[in-house]
Amino acid sequence: MYFAEDGNDIVELNSQKVVSVEEFDALYNNITVEAQYERPVVNNGEVSTMSTTGFNMETYYIDGTLQNLTYNNEELQCCGPLAFATLLLWYDEYVADKYLSDFFASTPQALFQMLITVYFPEHTTTYETLCEGMESYFTDYSINDSAFSVEPPSNFNNFVFYTISSRKRPVIIGLYESLASSSQWSQEHWIIAYGIRDYYMDGQYYNREYIVNDGYGNAQVFITYSTDYMDVAISFNH
Repeated sequence: MYFAEDGNDIVELNSQKVVSVEEFDALYNNITVEAQYERPVVNNGEVSTMSTTGFNMETYYIDGTLQNLTYNNEELQCCGPLAFATLLLWYDEYVADKYLSDFFASTPQALFQMLITVYFPEHTTTYETLCEGMESYFTDYSINDSAFSVEPPSNFNNFVFYTISSRKRPVIIGLYESLASSSQWSQEHWIIAYGIRDYYMDGQYYNREYIVNDGYGNAQVFITYSTDYMDVAISFNH
């Protein structure tokens, strides 16, 4: 755990939880962490860094902002279609005004309902059915694009990093339930990554987190990269 001062507060960098001075002193026996902010960590598509003694992190974001749709729940189990709808809305706003009609661009819930009715009638999606539904949508609406996917361990992490940091595109990431992991994210689920945070100690890389919309209506969620519970990454070719 790493802490930094933010005004009169002390913030745990991984969870972004604010703790009191008393809590911090009790935990760390009056050890003070002096934070040097080299550049603000902001969602502007630029690399940003924050460092303490021996510690620093680099943060990358896509351009623009994803809409944080809240239409999925445990009863519906429509996280795959929700992720696809989120990418369509972002692409239509920031890449090309061709991915959605004006009606669907202005009414995301109608878009979501159309997708689960026409392209994902079973609601729950596998890797195959999610990609098939995406390709069918592109064909039916004469959109010159397609789904591109990578499965670990074959360049999975590099693909996600390149797509977010260089192409500035969001990525759908598939999670799966695995006995190899005790993480809360070891579950059958789709999330949307739009940022990356890399951690370094004494110049040595030691951890990467994806910054995601978690598919349940929560943004700015940090999930540690691991092939123990991540099994596919999907983006658009364009």
